[in-house]
Amino acid sequence: FLLALVLVLRWSRYEAIATVEIDQPAVPSSVTAPASISAATGMTGSAMIADMVMGGVADRRISQAFQKVTMADSLMGVITELNLYPSLNQKLEPEKLAEIMRNKLELSFISANSATPMMAQMLSKSADQASSLAFTLRFQYSDPALAKQAVDALLKRLITAEAHERHEQTRETSNFLAAELQSIESKLADEEKKVAEFRSQFGDSGTNMLIFNQQANMSTNITLQSVEGQISTSEATLGTLRGQLAATDPYLPIIEEGETLNTPTAQLKSLQAQYASLSGRYGDKHPDVLKLREQIAALKKEKGSKSSAVKRDADNPVFLQLTAQIAAMEAQKKSLISQRDSLKAQQQKLEQKIAADPMVEQKMSQLMLDLLNTKEQYSVIKAKKAAA
Repeated sequence: FLLALVLVLRWSRYEAIATVEIDQPAVPSSVTAPASISAATGMTGSAMIADMVMGGVADRRISQAFQKVTMADSLMGVITELNLYPSLNQKLEPEKLAEIMRNKLELSFISANSATPMMAQMLSKSADQASSLAFTLRFQYSDPALAKQAVDALLKRLITAEAHERHEQTRETSNFLAAELQSIESKLADEEKKVAEFRSQFGDSGTNMLIFNQQANMSTNITLQSVEGQISTSEATLGTLRGQLAATDPYLPIIEEGETLNTPTAQLKSLQAQYASLSGRYGDKHPDVLKLREQIAALKKEKGSKSSAVKRDADNPVFLQLTAQIAAMEAQKKSLISQRDSLKAQQQKLEQKIAADPMVEQKMSQLMLDLLNTKEQYSVIKAKKAAA
């Protein structure tokens, strides 16, 4: 009896075979997204098309889904729905009955190497997206119609399990890409800020401004040499004018009733002569000698101050003209010195820009490259998120 029972359980006269093509997904392979699987079921020639979510290595995903479908609860649902193994349904436990059906199931994959020429040509569209081009599901049973119905039911469960798994993967991928996109947006904003700050600091440097800075530096150098020459000329002119001023008396001779009155210089010489005569005659303590000494001291003090300041009561036109020329020349020299200092500072700034140009260009190129790479990465992640 036991031997007969084993032979009955293991012996099946019909086998239903379903061959399922794995289609290529219509979205980038790096993004979890839906595709389709078309399934053609075997023995009676009937066919069915079902959608299945694709992505990654096909055989690994389908094997995982097959393990879920062939669990005891899933197989018992098919057995109950189609009333398979009616003679054993009430005698064996569900786990044992599911094990019997599981032993009659076989999942195998078809690769490009193992496919027939006609099938390989038909399935070659998806060769670059999946490790296998197709797979077959076989089931043995004593009744041919039930065998086919069982394969159809198992395929539907397999496709549903795969769709659920891919949906979860897609959702997780979408959430992950959203977080990555937010991080890249922050990074992109920081890099754009760096580029803006760098351009604000070194906007007049770099390749575009190198020729301009060189020409400006050359022009500044020529102007600086001209100003230096003008300063030298001003200093020489000032020396000549000051010499002429020193030799010019600030006062004109005063002629009254045909007699020429002494100027302060002539008066000083007259007083000195009188002082020498009176001091020799009366001595140093005589009141007239003391009075002459005070007058001589006052005239000397007044004459000594003439070299540093223009006398307010000077009336010699030559003296006044020389004084005015000296004042104008000193103002011109002061202006030229200020212009020279400004040109030197400008020249130093231009030379620093020219010297720093290679470094600035390299830094700007690096910043722009980082910004470009981040923008490209942002576009890729954004496209992947949209696809997901």
